[in-house]
Amino acid sequence: MKQLQTSSVGWLKTHYRLLLVIGVPVILLVGSMVVSVLVWNGYRNTYLNQKDIVHSRLDRALGLPSSNTEEKAKKLDALSDSAKNLHDYHCDLMDLLRWEAQIVPLYKSWLDECSSVDHKLESLAGALDDFISYMKNDQELSAILQPLLDQSRDVIEKDFSTRYDVWQKAAQQIGGIKEANSFIPIKGVASEAGNGVAGAWKGLVDANNAKDDSSYEAARTTLIKAYSDLGAIKSELDRRTPGIIKAVGDLYTSVF
Repeated sequence: MKQLQTSSVGWLKTHYRLLLVIGVPVILLVGSMVVSVLVWNGYRNTYLNQKDIVHSRLDRALGLPSSNTEEKAKKLDALSDSAKNLHDYHCDLMDLLRWEAQIVPLYKSWLDECSSVDHKLESLAGALDDFISYMKNDQELSAILQPLLDQSRDVIEKDFSTRYDVWQKAAQQIGGIKEANSFIPIKGVASEAGNGVAGAWKGLVDANNAKDDSSYEAARTTLIKAYSDLGAIKSELDRRTPGIIKAVGDLYTSVF
């Protein structure tokens, strides 16, 4: 037994350099493989967790009530935060490890999966950005027009000029709205209608100053029609808003 032990020790002493030459690379290789597996698993878990977080926050924002102006503002703020979260979602992976996806099918499937989700979320973020800008433009337009629409149309002569001034200002404010691409048609309709009312009030002011009954009656008829034409704004909103919402909904369904 002592002779066997001595022989084994001797063999180790004789071949320890060979063992080092062979063993160290093997240990390093195994270690790097273990690290690689841990990193890739962490990568997948991270992006799946990120996706879940983004989904949860967006669901919460979409579920907020919007029955009044204050609730709509809060919902838009929450949706804006969700859109930022969507833009911040990325498939972050060290370039040093990306090559492994070319030789390990499982890693490639994880990388492709994350990349696919990344592109879909970016598209959803873009649609959500457009929807948010659209709704903010709608709020701006409403804030300009609603106070004027709430005013009585039974106006005495001395207030004709004042009414013209406020509508002229409103028309200018509508023209100053920095609209989203999707809101361009609505802004166009609103600008035409707003300028129509302002022009009709100007016509009434001029006819009244001229003390011309026929011109006054014609101007009054024009004014009534101009107010009626404001309804085209709501019609345009009703026609286009469902498409904006559907674009977000379709992309949302494709991702989640």
